[in-house]
Amino acid sequence: MLRKTLLFLILSMLVILSGACTSKVATEAPPADTEEIENSEISQETEPEIEFTATHTPEPTNTPEPTPAQRTIIWEDDFSDVTSGWERYREFDGVLDYLEEEEVYQMRVLAENSIWWVWMEEEWFDIGMSVDAWQVDGLEGSLYGLMCRYDPNTNDGYVFLINTEGQAGVGIIGDNFDFEALPGGELTDFDVIQTGLNVKNTLEAVCMGEALKMSVNGELLFDLPAVGFAGDDIGFSVVTIVGGGIDAYFDNLIVFEP
Repeated sequence: MLRKTLLFLILSMLVILSGACTSKVATEAPPADTEEIENSEISQETEPEIEFTATHTPEPTNTPEPTPAQRTIIWEDDFSDVTSGWERYREFDGVLDYLEEEEVYQMRVLAENSIWWVWMEEEWFDIGMSVDAWQVDGLEGSLYGLMCRYDPNTNDGYVFLINTEGQAGVGIIGDNFDFEALPGGELTDFDVIQTGLNVKNTLEAVCMGEALKMSVNGELLFDLPAVGFAGDDIGFSVVTIVGGGIDAYFDNLIVFEP
């Protein structure tokens, strides 16, 4: 009897111990791997939301080309008014006068191998001029054009001349009252000059400081140093050659600040 009781107690104890071990195994979680924990924590971090703001790329703009500087016009003359101030000379050797029916200024010189000029008395030392000019009669090869820094007391002045053969030159009124080319201003052929009688060209002369510039039909032909003339009048000039005279017209004169 005692032996049975002891056996029962031993079995009971084994059952109790077995249940306690089973309960412990079921409730305790296995130790987690350290690397898995670290990775889990990283994956759970919430990354900041990035807001994309729509940006506008401006369309390329064409940079406008600079426009030529506006000229400051001082005076204009279309020669429709015969009282605008130019000389009115009509003699046996020529005509320097308004041609009213054409509304132009006429320089008709019969004398050969000579230089003639007319001028406007103004204080225009640093000045620019533009005029439409053409030869209607006379020997081709005669010269006609503009004049600046003329001094009536000394007859000094610069002349900017072309002819019907497509030549241009820059010079002075010489001591023998003829055309004397400045160094570098000798008569030269230029394709830009329209040739022949009754063919109009636009001449431009700029006398600014110590610079003398001549353009024809918008193209610069000469850029020369001045020689020190102190006059401040402007005008027109014609030069005849051996064998005959010239008849030249001038129109649409513009005097402007250079």
